[in-house]
Order: sequence, then C-alpha cells, then structure tokens
Amino acid sequence: MVAILLWVASIANTQTSSFPGGTLVRMDLFPHALTAFSDSARSIACTKDVWAQITNASNNLFTNDYGENITHAGDTLTVEQAGDYYVNFNLSWQGNNGEQWKLGLLKNGVLWGYTANRYTSNNDIGNASIQAYIDDAVIGDDIKPVIMNLTDSDDPTVISSTLWMVWQFD
Repeated sequence: MVAILLWVASIANTQTSSFPGGTLVRMDLFPHALTAFSDSARSIACTKDVWAQITNASNNLFTNDYGENITHAGDTLTVEQAGDYYVNFNLSWQGNNGEQWKLGLLKNGVLWGYTANRYTSNNDIGNASIQAYIDDAVIGDDIKPVIMNLTDSDDPTVISSTLWMVWQFD
C-alpha cells in the first residue's frame, strides 16, 4: 500500500505515467469545464424566433465554476486546447401557457448540433437537455447556451442549469 501511495505521489504533476500493464492518465489535466446556477428565477429577454443567450445583465449567471483548459467568462465556455469535445447542457425554466420553446448551443455564434423542444403550461417549471459532440474545435471557439421562443416574444424565467464540456481527443 505504501509503495502505491509513493508511486501515485511521484506522478502527481505529470499527465501520464507508465506502469506494468499500461499507462495511467491524469484525467484532471484533460480539458473539462462545469458551470451551473440554481434557484435563479431570472428572466431572459426573448424575441420570437431569435436565439437568446442564457445569461443576465452582468454576464455572470452561471456561477459554480470548475475546469481545466476551458475558460468560462461571460456565461460562455472557450476552448483552450484543440480537439473533439462532448457537451451537455441542461436547463429548467418556466414560460406562459401554450408557448413552444427551443433550447440550443451556439458555437462561434452558429447553432451547433441538435435542439430540444418544450411546451410550457400554467407557468410550470420544466426541463430540457442537449448533448452535443463538437468535432475539430480550435483554440478560441466559444460555446454559448441559448433559448428561443417559437410562439411569441414573451420572456422565459430560468430557474437552474448545468453546462459541462469535456475533451475527447485531438
């Protein structure tokens, strides 16, 4: 047991280390990010059929941050290491009765991947999620969570969200 602890301590500042039977890779050094907010009840200004970024007036709605080699600023994730990434975006929000909403991710201002649709009723709090695979991301690519009202220009009230991104390979 002591030998294992000493071996682990000796590789603590390296990305990989060989050992009999394989290579140990330090996952905490791979690019990854997690940001979130909860108990928010913030209104997001929407115009019918136009994407609106999930943010507030100060661009700091997402407050719980953790990451490595991905920058989080202005409620945007920015790639610091080229490669392929997996992204998960989850949002809980409420809207007026009978409204149809669309949830998405923008990469450098362009819709990326699939969208999620949801109808609201009686100001219920509902949830939608998106998973996306971003291939060939380059340093400086920005990922932004967005919402669109397909029914009218009423604003949603966002309650909570998680946004995480993890590097797959380059």
